[in-house]
Amino acid sequence: MYFIYCKECDNLRPRGWIIFTKRCERCHGDMEKIKVKMTPVAPFYYAALAAMIGLLILYLDDYVIPLGVWSIVLITAVAMVLAFIDYNMSYKTVLKMLGKDAEAKKA
Repeated sequence: MYFIYCKECDNLRPRGWIIFTKRCERCHGDMEKIKVKMTPVAPFYYAALAAMIGLLILYLDDYVIPLGVWSIVLITAVAMVLAFIDYNMSYKTVLKMLGKDAEAKKA
């Protein structure tokens, strides 16, 4: 996962997949790209996404799946929770890399 960081105004956000802008939306300065290693939760998140797509294909192809549409709703909810946990762990890692973790604990 990639984050982008502006040194001028301390703006930190994840880099988007569609819009690859390197300009800060606050101060219009250049932002630097920071790469974060995959968290231990990420493989489970990707597996949940693959399972969700597989169940959706089976459902749309009129196969009988356990719990019907509720299995798709359940796996989607699990994927969303895993995505939140993955993002949160990555964000904390970036804060530690930038040395902002100690400042956040003081406040």
